Order: sequence, then structure tokens, then C-alpha cells
Amino acid sequence: SMTEDLTEIFAVVAEFKNEAPILMETEGRHTSRAAAFARRDRLLGESRCIRACVVQITADRFGGNDLLLHDMKRIQE
Repeated sequence: SMTEDLTEIFAVVAEFKNEAPILMETEGRHTSRAAAFARRDRLLGESRCIRACVVQITADRFGGNDLLLHDMKRIQE
């Protein structure tokens, strides 16, 4: 429903050697809390990854189309 909690959409920010931190690209089915923490842990296991953290994706109050977040939530693993 349109009133569902959209705060359960997550991604990973990672920093690699000789690079600035980046928000890692992900598909909706990989945006659950568990999937994001698993990805963070995998990245931290790579020697080229300096640091990584899980971030929460939320809708902003300035417009935009929140249906994107509804669809990401709908197709999570």
C-alpha cells in the first residue's frame, strides 16, 4: 500500500584504494537490510576496500516520485 514503511530500503557506500567513497549500484531485490549488510561484509573482505557502511534510502519531502521506492521495496529478496 502507499502507506507502507519505505524506510527499509538500504544500500552500501564503499571506499576503495585511490578512489573517493561511492554509493554502490544495486537493484531493488538487493536492497533489504540483510542484503546490504551482507554486501558490506563481502566488500570489507576485499583487500582493495578501505571502508564501507550501510546507508538507508528514504523519500525526500521536496517532490519526486516515491513510487520508485515502493517498487524497490516490493521486489526485495
